[in-house]
Amino acid sequence: GYAYGDEPWVGDFGASEGDVGWYKEGLVKYEQFISPVKHRYAGYWDHGNEAAGEQHHYTEYADFIEWVTPTPSYVYFSNSFDACCSATSALQTVYNRVINIAWLNQILLPGDSKDHILFIGMATVDPLIAFPKKPETVLE
Repeated sequence: GYAYGDEPWVGDFGASEGDVGWYKEGLVKYEQFISPVKHRYAGYWDHGNEAAGEQHHYTEYADFIEWVTPTPSYVYFSNSFDACCSATSALQTVYNRVINIAWLNQILLPGDSKDHILFIGMATVDPLIAFPKKPETVLE
């Protein structure tokens, strides 16, 4: 398998405090998997995670990661790179709120290669709905 993990440290570089997960359907306050087929991107928002007892006094910066090809086997938000998911475990670690993306059965023979295309960047926060918005991305 092949995995890509990102601890984005949005807002305060070096710390995850205040970061809450987000994707098109809403906020991710607890560790959870999301469907990599139904959803094509996810991110963190430095907004404060109420489930972790955090107030909303953070920077409001947001990021995103979009998986283009191939479609991952799974995607999850977690407090750790090595484990997931407890539906009762709030995203609350100070340093390691992460997004893990994994592709299983990625067999390569000697000399073979395989491309995994991801877009990673900053999102905006739509002031009308107070929620992050992924910018348009184009693969040329």
